[in-house]
Amino acid sequence: HVYKWTSGQFVLFQSIPSLGAHSVAHIQVAESHFLAIAHFRTDSITNIDSKIYRWSGAQFEIFQSIPTIGAKDVETFSSGQFTFIGFANNINGATQDINLDSKVYIWNGNEFEEFQSIPTEGATDLEVFTACGQQYVAVANHNDGSSLESPSVIYDVAGAGLQQYQQVTVSHIVRWQSFALGNNTFLFAGTNDDSENSVIFKWVG
Repeated sequence: HVYKWTSGQFVLFQSIPSLGAHSVAHIQVAESHFLAIAHFRTDSITNIDSKIYRWSGAQFEIFQSIPTIGAKDVETFSSGQFTFIGFANNINGATQDINLDSKVYIWNGNEFEEFQSIPTEGATDLEVFTACGQQYVAVANHNDGSSLESPSVIYDVAGAGLQQYQQVTVSHIVRWQSFALGNNTFLFAGTNDDSENSVIFKWVG
């Protein structure tokens, strides 16, 4: 559902069909506004399209379908005049394969087209953050099918797309969250196992 702030509260504005939606991102390209919705599964089927809706001036209307495989997250980021969206593919429900490429799409002037594949292992989250004036994308790799200590990867954002910058290993990671305190930038890595502490990383550089 989309809710609109009206008279001091949020009221239902629009219902949008979804299939196990796990994440949504707002994207602005020039004067156009979009919502990208990451679809995880319907029953046991995860090979389903995620959807992009475009604001018509009155409501959000379906604009584009994006093939995804158990998408857990969607995020948007930019580099210069280029606008990107990334989908974190988590699992193929038919084969139980979690060693999947996550995908980055670029706005080509008319629609979002596939731009780059990122090797991921049970990807659960993408987090866009800025440190020292440079934009980065952190990918949470939950497991590779045999180990829950898959290295998660931080990429820097450039006109050529995402370039691997650093690997960090956090057992049972499911979420990244960036925040700043003064001039310091931090990344919180959230885990989903009672025996594993969550971790905070600090940018040093």
